Amino acid sequence: MQLCKDCLHYQQSTGYCLNTRRPDPVTGEPKYFYARIEREYLTASGCGINAKWFEPYPNPQYSPEDLDDLSTIPFGR
Repeated sequence: MQLCKDCLHYQQSTGYCLNTRRPDPVTGEPKYFYARIEREYLTASGCGINAKWFEPYPNPQYSPEDLDDLSTIPFGR
């Protein structure tokens, strides 16, 4: 199952899905919806339970050359 917490569009601090910007009908400013609403309730117009807008958050892979000398010291020494 694809989880919102692993998606590029999920803003963890607010719980919003940033892919679903819609204009506010009063002010015209961008309005975001909670990811839970997009996934559970807006199945036809939103991301839905199948996560149709899911994009995996880039997870950089580090090589051993990128690590400094302190990262090789065992914990507790």
